[in-house]
Amino acid sequence: MYIRHSQLLAADHVLLVIDQGEKIGVYLDILSRINNALSNNLRKKSIDKSRVGANVLVSFDETKRLLVLCAPQKVKYFVCFSARFSEP
Repeated sequence: MYIRHSQLLAADHVLLVIDQGEKIGVYLDILSRINNALSNNLRKKSIDKSRVGANVLVSFDETKRLLVLCAPQKVKYFVCFSARFSEP
């Protein structure tokens, strides 16, 4: 398990994209709670690597709140979610 992408965002949020073997986990939480999310596997999205490829490249556009995953060995890209930062 290792970090593919990390980014500090507005309102004290942090985005982490973690390579977890066969899956890629996307975590988004307030900085003070991200450790709890990681410890309890509370990911916002789980993506099979078979869908995007093994050597995943990650890009997050904070202005559009758009996360894109793609791999050089595949021609397609995969948009996994649009992040919302407001608390329920």
